[in-house]
Amino acid sequence: MGRSVPWDDQWDEERREAADAAAEAAQAAQRYPTDLPEARSVEKDLTRIARSFAQGFGVGSLSGCMFGLADVMMDTTAMSAGRVNHAPGKMLRFGGVLGGFLSAYYGFGRTLKLYNPYTPAGVDKDGANEVAAGAIAITPMVFYRPLRRYLPYAALLLAFDAFTGK
Repeated sequence: MGRSVPWDDQWDEERREAADAAAEAAQAAQRYPTDLPEARSVEKDLTRIARSFAQGFGVGSLSGCMFGLADVMMDTTAMSAGRVNHAPGKMLRFGGVLGGFLSAYYGFGRTLKLYNPYTPAGVDKDGANEVAAGAIAITPMVFYRPLRRYLPYAALLLAFDAFTGK
C-alpha cells in the first residue's frame, strides 16, 4: 500500500517526468519556433492593399455624402428657392471626391506600412507613414484648383483618422 505524501517515490517520479516533458518542449520550441511572422507574398500584400483602398473608398464616400448633405442644408438660398434637385448631385460629388481621397490615404498608408521605409532613430514609424500617406493623398487637392474646395473636409477626415488611431 503506497503512501500519498509529497516525498513518496511515485509522486517524485511523476513530477520528474512532467519537468522533463516541459524541458523537452522548451528545447523543441527553440529548435522549431512557432511564433515566426506570417510568410509574405506579393499576392497577400496586394490583397491587403486592395482591401485598404476599398475600405477607404467606402468610409470616405459615406462621409463625403454626409458632408455634401450638410453643405446642401447650409445653402439656405437654394433651399428657400426650392432648388433641392441639386442635392443628390452635390452629395455624390462630395462622396466621390472624398471617397477617392480617403481611398488613396488608406491605400498608401497600408503600402507604406507593409514596405516600411527607413526612418531615423527616435521617429515613430507609424506616425511618419501616416503623415507621408496624408501628404500623398492630399497633393491633388492642393494643386488642382477645382478640388481645393474639398480641402477642409479632407483635413477633417485626416483629423478623425488621427484621433481614432486607425
